Amino acid sequence: MHKRQTIRDRVVTVLTGLTTTGTNVYPSRIDRYSDAEMPALGVYCRNETLVQETNAKGYTGLISLELMIDCKVKENNTFDDTLDLILEEVQTALTAERASGTLPSITNGFWYAGIEEIEYEGGEKDGGEQTIIYTVEYEQQL
Repeated sequence: MHKRQTIRDRVVTVLTGLTTTGTNVYPSRIDRYSDAEMPALGVYCRNETLVQETNAKGYTGLISLELMIDCKVKENNTFDDTLDLILEEVQTALTAERASGTLPSITNGFWYAGIEEIEYEGGEKDGGEQTIIYTVEYEQQL
């Protein structure tokens, strides 16, 4: 299993059970969530960059990865507040994970990098969404 998948799976595990999104956490960027599955989180990886090559453990590289967390909510009068609450819950869970969880043992570090977008989408989906970005560094044999 590639280390990206290990990292992604661990983040899904950490985020499963949050108060607002519950078990609606999926390791995918595909957002075919039914109304019953929202609010929901989609966890996936986007850009990856080689930061440094090293020969210390053979031919390895330090990789910087963008870990994306899509947050989807149904339309209601407080969808912005719901997105803010989800952000707070995600940040709290991943901060606790950084302090005493498994991710520090499989990564060289991870941190909150910002939000890519907060938007409302009308029509069939009729709801709000935001994309939370975390930067993750890890070593990978190249």
